[in-house]
Amino acid sequence: MMYVVFIIMLLAIWGNPNEATAICNPTAASVTQNENQMMGAESCDLSGNLRTTLGTLLSCEDQTNNLCMTSGGAVRSKTMASAVSTNTTSAVTQPPTGPKSIQGILTCNAGGSTNCGITFTVYGSALNTQATGTKVELCAATIPTGAAVTSSACPVITAPYLYMWIETTGVAGTSPSLTVTAMY
Repeated sequence: MMYVVFIIMLLAIWGNPNEATAICNPTAASVTQNENQMMGAESCDLSGNLRTTLGTLLSCEDQTNNLCMTSGGAVRSKTMASAVSTNTTSAVTQPPTGPKSIQGILTCNAGGSTNCGITFTVYGSALNTQATGTKVELCAATIPTGAAVTSSACPVITAPYLYMWIETTGVAGTSPSLTVTAMY
């Protein structure tokens, strides 16, 4: 007799497997809740699967653009040199990780003059120094004279250097102003 009572108690606890869906409210679309609204049954899809969402962002997510920084999406940029008008070496910058496109835009500022040109070279190094023995040339691009605003770009750079900088040579013409940007 005791075994019969025990079996009846187990059946009562386990219940009918179809009753498990009673805690779930199957809907085709996700249910939205108003502020201060009491939650009723959990939201499930039409197959009875409980809908869950990640309540906090992952560490790599870009909250503004709603994407992980290692994924595709919005193009980002970092200025490597700006307003360069002489043969010079820029400050060392830490480039973005991954493949990057580097473009130089030259503006001739003297009343729309088209008479200026420049060559820029991108260098990389594992050390935070521009010493000759540690630098590796990654790209050289020449922007010829001929337009008030013109540009040139490097092929995509995939080399993972910790530090990069720009060196300019061959500055010519009236009031050149070069800006070099890395896009990733």
